[in-house]
Amino acid sequence: MLARGALLLATLSAAAQPALCAAPEPPLTRDPALTFSVLLPQALQRTPEYLTLAARDQEAAAHVAAARSWLAGRPSLEASHTRDRLRSGAGATESDYALQLPLWRPGERRDAQRLASAVGQEAKAWRAYLELTVAGQLRECLAALARAERVAALERTATTEAERLAQTVERLFAAGETTALDVAQIRTALLTQQRQALDAQHALARAEATYVWLTGLTALPAAPHREAPAAHWEITPDHPWLAYLAASVTVTEGNIQRARVAARGNPALALGGKRERGAQGEPYLDSVVLGLSVPFGGRAHVDAAVTSAQRQRTEAQVTRQSAERDLRQQLDTARRELATLAATERLAAEQVAVDRGQWQMAQAAFAAGETTLLQVLSALRQYRLSQREHDLLTLRRDSLTAHLNHIVGDLP
Repeated sequence: MLARGALLLATLSAAAQPALCAAPEPPLTRDPALTFSVLLPQALQRTPEYLTLAARDQEAAAHVAAARSWLAGRPSLEASHTRDRLRSGAGATESDYALQLPLWRPGERRDAQRLASAVGQEAKAWRAYLELTVAGQLRECLAALARAERVAALERTATTEAERLAQTVERLFAAGETTALDVAQIRTALLTQQRQALDAQHALARAEATYVWLTGLTALPAAPHREAPAAHWEITPDHPWLAYLAASVTVTEGNIQRARVAARGNPALALGGKRERGAQGEPYLDSVVLGLSVPFGGRAHVDAAVTSAQRQRTEAQVTRQSAERDLRQQLDTARRELATLAATERLAAEQVAVDRGQWQMAQAAFAAGETTLLQVLSALRQYRLSQREHDLLTLRRDSLTAHLNHIVGDLP
């Protein structure tokens, strides 16, 4: 029975090792040069929204070019020809042609330049906001990766200790100092621990796959990502998200004026000529045509266009105010959690020390035959749980610090 138990224990240990130590495909290496500032541009270029940066820059450039134009819109060419052949037949003809040039209203070009500047500021603010958004995704990814790595390391250590304890039980059983029930119990505990180690390894593989998907890299940073607290954990108007929304409000204000001008219409200057004769045989008369058209009236149509643009401005203002309120609420919640976490971490460290002492005493007592294996396993389980909790609290503190930096718009 002893030989069969030892053989089964060795077989289980040997079968589990390749799975526990298997590297992901392709294997991820460690590169000390991969800092957060290096990873962020890689992740930024892989996000789908990165394509909008060039489009927004082109939009801003187009608005600048339009505002610099001497004309308020596209010129047009008008031409007409009139003959009396189908009516009186006297041979009268008249040809008219003119170039229509839309003109700026007083102050309209200045408003167009302001709108172009606002669109340019919005494009810059969008770039900063997108960078902060991707940085938040990268922070979460690195935090999840650090957690998975730590849990996998803890489970590997626990598996090693369970195997060592199993070997001790086997030796005591061979010496007749313990029972077959103890052998079965330690075997069950070892199998359970090996399954937990496999689960932790699979979780680590998923975290690494997320990292590769986000950055496109097959190398990991040399050390877990940690950040120092920002100088001030406060929400300021220059926060990238709030700055982008404020720029959007400014753009909608410019769109109000543009909608008003579009509804009112622009005056147009006509430059052209006329060629005509009264009857067959008479000489042609050539003249120069200079005209000016000025739209007027139609207040109802102007108000309809302007109120729609004003509604969009109000919605943009509401979005900005809601965003600021959400940021302040997130900041307050995270700061309270961090303050509570500091006290919890201290208590967890004390618990680890207590449980480690109980685990060591239980091992010594079992070796001396003063306690049962069930009590030893219980002490080991409690020690591992408290150690896991403490380590995860430490990682949570680091990730929460990075999260607070993200909330206030700070980048490493």
